[in-house]
Amino acid sequence: MRRDDHVLVSTCLIALVIIPFLLGAFVILYCFPRHSARLFAWPIKPTMTSMMLSCRVIGAIFCLGGSGLAVFTDSRWSTVELLLQVEMIMVTLMLVAAVRAVSEFDPHKALTWLLGGGFIAILAGSVYLWVVMTARARRRSVPGRSGESEDAGLLQKG
Repeated sequence: MRRDDHVLVSTCLIALVIIPFLLGAFVILYCFPRHSARLFAWPIKPTMTSMMLSCRVIGAIFCLGGSGLAVFTDSRWSTVELLLQVEMIMVTLMLVAAVRAVSEFDPHKALTWLLGGGFIAILAGSVYLWVVMTARARRRSVPGRSGESEDAGLLQKG
C-alpha cells in the first residue's frame, strides 16, 4: 500500500468515526437548544441570538462574500453557480433557524420584518437566478466541448 493510499484510508476511517458525533451534536444544538444542559456537553442559554451573532456565522458570511468578489474575474457560470448554491443553503438554514426561534423576535419592530423579508427576497432571487442561468447553460452547451468552455462568457452575454 502506497503512503497516499494509507493516508486516504486513515482519513476515511476517522471521518466515519467523527461524523456521527458531529451530526448528533448538530441535531441536539439546532433542534433542542433549550435542552442542551441535559443532552449536550454544556448548557446553551440563548438560541437565536447566539446563532445570528456568532463569530462562525459572521466568518462564514464574510468568506462567502470575499470569494464572491473573485467571481468578477471569472465569467464562467460554473464559478458563480457553486457560490450561489452555498449561499442558498446558508440563507435557507438561517430562515429555518428563524422559524424555529420565531418567539424570540419582536414583531413590533420594523427591522424584524425587514430582515425576514430581505432573507426571503434574497433566497427567491437566488433561486430564480440559478434556474434561469442553469437553463441557459444547458441550451448553449454543445456536445464534444469541455465543461470549462461550455459556460464561458454566459454571465457577460446574459
